[in-house]
Amino acid sequence: MTVDSGVVGNKRDVISCSMVSPSDRYKYVFELKPYEVFVSEFFVLRLTFTSRPLKKPIHLRLPVLDEPNVNSELCVKERGLDEQEWTEAEFTTTVSAKGQHYVDVVAPRTSVFVVTSRPKTDVFEVAVAGKMHNSHLNNRISLSFPKNATAICITCEIQITPMNRANFPSLAKEHPHDMADLLAATDYFHIRTSVDQPFRHPVKVKLPLPALEDENFPKDDIVVMVFVSDSWQLMETPIEFKMSAITFRTSTLGRYCVALCRPQRRKRMKETFRHIHEEELVVRGEILVFVHVAEKLWTMCVEMAPSGHTPRVVETRERQGYRHIAKSFAPPPVVESTTSFSSRRVFRQQQRVEPPKKVERTDLDLVSGRVFELQLTGDVQIGSDDPGRFNTGLRYEERLAKNYRHFIIEPTSIEKCCPLKAQLRCYVTGAEGATCVRTFDLDFELEAVKAYLDKGVDEAVVEPPELEPIKSEVTITDPRLKLISDAGDAMLSSEKVGKKSPALRPPKRNSHTTSLNETSKKYEVRSRASTIARLTKPMRPPREAIRESKVLTGRSLACLAREVEQGLTLAIYLGISDSTITGMGFDALANGQSIVDITYRILLLWKRRSNHFKNKQVDLLADALNDMGRSDLVAVIMDHHRQNMELTPDCFVASGL
Repeated sequence: MTVDSGVVGNKRDVISCSMVSPSDRYKYVFELKPYEVFVSEFFVLRLTFTSRPLKKPIHLRLPVLDEPNVNSELCVKERGLDEQEWTEAEFTTTVSAKGQHYVDVVAPRTSVFVVTSRPKTDVFEVAVAGKMHNSHLNNRISLSFPKNATAICITCEIQITPMNRANFPSLAKEHPHDMADLLAATDYFHIRTSVDQPFRHPVKVKLPLPALEDENFPKDDIVVMVFVSDSWQLMETPIEFKMSAITFRTSTLGRYCVALCRPQRRKRMKETFRHIHEEELVVRGEILVFVHVAEKLWTMCVEMAPSGHTPRVVETRERQGYRHIAKSFAPPPVVESTTSFSSRRVFRQQQRVEPPKKVERTDLDLVSGRVFELQLTGDVQIGSDDPGRFNTGLRYEERLAKNYRHFIIEPTSIEKCCPLKAQLRCYVTGAEGATCVRTFDLDFELEAVKAYLDKGVDEAVVEPPELEPIKSEVTITDPRLKLISDAGDAMLSSEKVGKKSPALRPPKRNSHTTSLNETSKKYEVRSRASTIARLTKPMRPPREAIRESKVLTGRSLACLAREVEQGLTLAIYLGISDSTITGMGFDALANGQSIVDITYRILLLWKRRSNHFKNKQVDLLADALNDMGRSDLVAVIMDHHRQNMELTPDCFVASGL
């Protein structure tokens, strides 16, 4: 990003161009035209503090993830932050020394950008007088329209789309006989006209031959397939050969493919192309589910990957601390039909070699643009503070490196402290409705549930309960012992009400009472009273139990992290060292985390390190946000702190943030 001086008027404004995480891609994705695909992530250019227009344009260089094909072209789509309609933006392409492709865009406003790839189109006009057109896409493609072939002037366009040859090995295992009949084939040639009517006179079409190793190929085995009525058909028109191309005449134009088949297998090409057409837009892959259980946060990651990349994805996620959840859904077994015979002779006559068993598929068809709906049921649900809880679709994009969704999950009931079980189902919608294609069983141990339910609550200080005097059921018969008991009860009752006990009048002494007995009575009364008072007195002075503010719980900090766009700047104001900030930044880049994840980790680290300022943590956080210029967030935090309420995404929306 290149920013000239004087782009914005406010010196406090921060210009940022951030890449949208694949988990948040659903917020910006839109439907594309046929055969158009995304070849870059979404990028958001915005100002942090104000929404003023830019005084000067900003120059952006965006990376392209997939190298463009010779028959395709790049396109940059752009829309404003407050708009819904996407438009095409002007750009130039750049190739680095390492072969990385980039597009250079001039952004006159804050917008969202994405790069797509679409087939090149050769568009030309055909007049009533006829036309001879040589396509610039391939010098061996030409169309010859005779005079009066059409009654009006029409528009014609030509496109070349590649054949999906990546699935040929899998198709050869599942349909060995049909796929063995095909030796070579070209890409698809789309020839369309603005008027869907047959021509008055046949049009001469010239198409290239497939790449062949031997130039002396049998010409009778060259076939031209045309796509008619949602199926591939064999054209029976005569074919003429000219150098490395063929020509034929037709009254209607459509989608063609030139192929070389095995000898005497022309008729079987229809079945072969039917299998290829079913896998034309399909990438064979799998849906992977991972769960990360922390003390203050439960996270579920659902990712789609091609079959060849699944081991690497599992290894990467497990290295990040995730636990891989194996799929529990299995396709129903195929019931093989058996044939019984009445006699051995008939059995020998009808005995035949059994065809090879069909290989059962265990993977899924991942089509670019297809959305899998996710449904979580059981004792766990998607968190109430997760903004993606209202849109649980997982969309697959073939040309993008990663396709996943992150969800914050939580127990459905906070009162249920026991091992939890949940089930995740993946549905795909087709012509017959929604069909469940995968099921995953999620288990959470008791220790993880206890740690989650206790998050955000300090250990309470238990004060010893006030002891009541024990009433004795012993009947005292000796008058001297009865005197001691009455005196002790009187002293205990006076301590309970907080008043001084009145002096006891000593009993009338007899002449035979010795001084030893009198001393013994006084000692017993004083000893009993002091013992009970000592036992009931607390061992240490009571201390006040300070509970954590609800604006500092894990859920509240997760919501706050989504509103603070400059997480690293916040870390500086919170007093976190530069080395720690740098380490967290490198870890986030290595793990593919977004700026929201970095901000959340920063808030958790600060909360743990400032634990000794229990009653001042909210004020410290408010001071840091004020220094950043986010007094709007401080107002929401302090208001919820006074009401002892957690932060939610709705509270920031209600405040106009």
